[in-house]
Amino acid sequence: MKKQENTLTIFLKGLLMGTADIIPGISGGTIAFITGIYQRLIQGIKNTGIFLQNTLTKKTYKTKKTFKKNISLIDFNLFIPLITGIATAFLAGAWIIPGIINAYPFFVYSFFTGLILASAAYIYTGIKHKNWKGYTTGILGITIGLTISATTSTIITTSPSIVFIFFLGMLSLTAMILPGISGAFIVFLFGQYEFMLNALRNIHLEWPYIISFVTGGIIGLLAFSHLLSYLLEKHHSPTLFFLSGLMLGALYTPVTETINAFIAPSIALLSTTFFALGILAVLTIHLLTKK
Repeated sequence: MKKQENTLTIFLKGLLMGTADIIPGISGGTIAFITGIYQRLIQGIKNTGIFLQNTLTKKTYKTKKTFKKNISLIDFNLFIPLITGIATAFLAGAWIIPGIINAYPFFVYSFFTGLILASAAYIYTGIKHKNWKGYTTGILGITIGLTISATTSTIITTSPSIVFIFFLGMLSLTAMILPGISGAFIVFLFGQYEFMLNALRNIHLEWPYIISFVTGGIIGLLAFSHLLSYLLEKHHSPTLFFLSGLMLGALYTPVTETINAFIAPSIALLSTTFFALGILAVLTIHLLTKK
């Protein structure tokens, strides 16, 4: 009975992570931290990488005992219910969010602006050493984010290639284990947010994109988890400066949409309200993190 309750709890945590990660600005990794599974998740990803490395480079299956020892590295009790919960939230969001964006674009983009701005500010407040090196990497992050966001907002991206979606998956799912950045933010940054939501919504037709995205994401997680750990350990402040700058630069698209809302006073008032709600959502989540 205890095992079933534990599985259900992890599934519910996966639902929360998936809900967070499908919204640009809220990190599923932050939700994992709040709910107490962050360390287990990171360790599970690293152990899965070790399992694959053993499988590909060593003769690990000489005996059943060796096989069991190697495969036991994978935390199935965590990954199966967690991934199921995340996938469920993604599929539900894919049906709900596109309709909301089409019906209320000004309000949605105002909300996203608040989310992203507050997340960038939160990352900045977590930087211990503020110096010229950090601010330089921050400016680099702003430049890259602004360039990508401004470019993708002027280019029609309704039919991206499978290869592009593969590398987008590598970047966005890797972002799950970064502090304060959601996978949806990366997809949003590259102008593929609505496309990927519609692909999930029509998965029976667009399954090649979903498979490409997930495959790229898994490879990215396994390949870059150690690199990210190294950067955060050895170059913590410059890395956080870069991430916060990247998020600020990516505000080009939502801010542009939000400014357009100020044409009508009634829309402007509601847009401002949703902007404030976006900031409040991030502050609430991070206050829970501290507690």
